[in-house]
Amino acid sequence: MQQIDCQANPAHTRSHQRHAWVVLTLALAQMVSACGGGGGVSPAPIPTPTPTPTPKAWQGAALIETDDTSGAGSARIAMDTSGNAIAVWLQSNGTRDSVWANRYDASAAAWGTAKLFETSDTDDVYEPRVAVDANSNAMAVWLQFDGMQTSIWATRYTPSTGWGTPTLVDSESGNADGVQIAMDDSGNAIAAWQQINGSLVNIRSNRYTGSTGWGTATAVINNGNAVPFMPQIAVDASGNAIAVWRQFDGENRDIVANRYTVGSCWGTAGLIETTNEIADVPEIAMDAIGVSTGIVQPGLPGGGGGGGGG
Repeated sequence: MQQIDCQANPAHTRSHQRHAWVVLTLALAQMVSACGGGGGVSPAPIPTPTPTPTPKAWQGAALIETDDTSGAGSARIAMDTSGNAIAVWLQSNGTRDSVWANRYDASAAAWGTAKLFETSDTDDVYEPRVAVDANSNAMAVWLQFDGMQTSIWATRYTPSTGWGTPTLVDSESGNADGVQIAMDDSGNAIAAWQQINGSLVNIRSNRYTGSTGWGTATAVINNGNAVPFMPQIAVDASGNAIAVWRQFDGENRDIVANRYTVGSCWGTAGLIETTNEIADVPEIAMDAIGVSTGIVQPGLPGGGGGGGGG
């Protein structure tokens, strides 16, 4: 058989190459025809390139209060779904603390001017807390000591009118402590705290609605023997709430919870953990439809130990 040297005969090589292309083209045409295709082979679509995400970064630290005459502290912050935020804190004038606030405007990417909204010049104030709804309305609460007892006070913020007049939230005798606040999507708020009643400590709450304001404080739990403290509270989009707290019964320190239903009231409190260890520092969160998640920090084995609120 005659051997063909493709390197020595370029013309012969080109002939074979043309033949190979013809065979390949016929084969592809037959495949398209067998699959019901048209008169040609459509090229594969070119994928759209994924855009490179814009890098995210911190905007940079900025002062939100400019009073350098004395110290500020105990700051808390809450944010709405549009990125607007409200911060509250304690500011000293050298003699006593007051509650101040400032608002961050997401559209302007800037903080506003600090605002004093608690104007008692004689009472001591502690533990400011704040919650914000989906429309940038806010509710701030704090503890206020009038020389006789510590009570819960609150004031509401709306973007159109600013901060309102402070209102007393609890009316029971005995010192209140550990106040927390949460808001639903409609601007209703619910506060929870611990309060001493003689020799007993109870968890109490009060609810704010846009139509009626603050209601009457009610018991989340009344304990005859156990000592509850450190309540935390969360609400869903409809205003239903769950409160959790740690509780010492003289032998064990456990985590207890209760649920509030709009149109009804608080249910029956119950344990949400059954370990033999000390349970501590509970936190609670709820989604829009009322599903809740609680987090508990375990302590030392043995279950003993009391303690005050945190």
